[in-house]
Amino acid sequence: MTADEARLFLGLSADDDLSDDSLLEDAYEDALFEIRKFVLAKPVLLKTLQSRQTKLQQLQQAFAVLGGIEPEESVSPVAFVPSEEVLAHHSRYFEAKNELKRQLSSARGAAFMYALIDALIELERSFIKPFSATSDWTEEEVLVSREADSMEILRELRQLKESGIVTLEELHKNKDRLSITLLCELKRLSLHQNYLYE
Repeated sequence: MTADEARLFLGLSADDDLSDDSLLEDAYEDALFEIRKFVLAKPVLLKTLQSRQTKLQQLQQAFAVLGGIEPEESVSPVAFVPSEEVLAHHSRYFEAKNELKRQLSSARGAAFMYALIDALIELERSFIKPFSATSDWTEEEVLVSREADSMEILRELRQLKESGIVTLEELHKNKDRLSITLLCELKRLSLHQNYLYE
């Protein structure tokens, strides 16, 4: 990448004086903000996030070409221990995902954001693995890119747990007792693996 290409990528004109470090850093931070905003708002889908990782690599390269120095950051490990109990599985997933999103919210460098996106993809793969075995939850059409309201799902899973329905197998056996929202989310999760692998 040439200096002119780097300026263009960062939205800087040829007339912008880069001896003032704040101009370059502001352009870099603005570009990071747009990517961060997208990743935080969208569901975890491999192709979509890989395209953002490509932009992060280009951003990192453009910043370096123009003399910028990335801050050193590292991903704090996030533990996710799958559970046979669907409520615990969901709760642990949301805790781990929220921690990764918290780190993403405070990320100051493209390389760090890239690593966090990798961690989000791996977390999502671990989370959806048990759901991929069963897909006949409902005949309703679902969009894999549209997640259900997590609070609504957790609320229903808590109610089902009180009734003694805690595993995926038990949910499937009692699917006539599940709301259409939960059925659609279970179907979405069963299909999600198709969007997390190449």
